[in-house]
Amino acid sequence: TAAPAAAPTPVSVTRPGGNGAFVTFDLFNSAVITADTTSACVDIGKYAVADVQYTIDQTAVNTTTLTSKFSVDGGTLVSGVNVVASNAADATDMQQLQLFGRYFCLLADVANSEIVTVTAKAIAK
Repeated sequence: TAAPAAAPTPVSVTRPGGNGAFVTFDLFNSAVITADTTSACVDIGKYAVADVQYTIDQTAVNTTTLTSKFSVDGGTLVSGVNVVASNAADATDMQQLQLFGRYFCLLADVANSEIVTVTAKAIAK
C-alpha cells in the first residue's frame, strides 16, 4: 500500500481578498529630517495590511531606519517591524505590513543631524 499523502503546507495570506476597498495615506511628504521623527498617525481600524512605499534621499550619510508604529488609543505607540533598516544611501522600495490596533504611523530614526529627506506613502487594504 502507498504511504499516506503529506499534510498540506500552511500558506500565509498577506493580502486579504476583501471587497477592493482601500485608502491611501501620506505619512512623510518629502519631510526634511535631521532628528528622529514620527509621522502623523492614521486610522487603519478597518484594514488588515498596508503596502508602504518609501523614498530616502540622503544629502550626506545619515543612517536611517523606518519603523512601523501601532496604537489602540492614538497615544501609546508600540513598535512593529522595520520597513527599512540602517539605510545609508538613496533608496526607493515597498514593503507590505500586517496592521494592528487602530492607528498606524512610521518612526524615522536617524543616526546624526545630517539632512535626509523622507517620503513615505501607504495604501491600506
